[in-house]
Amino acid sequence: MDKLEHDKEIAVICQSGMRSLKASKQLKKNQFTNVVNVRGGMNSWK
Repeated sequence: MDKLEHDKEIAVICQSGMRSLKASKQLKKNQFTNVVNVRGGMNSWK
């Protein structure tokens, strides 16, 4: 988190979307304001 900018958009993605959801919540708890979780993760890409 130390290397990320708090005001930039951050997209978080994993295979299924569950781990990225947890990571997104953690970022938001640490004052990151523009966090997007990619729902469904890589599995949802066609």
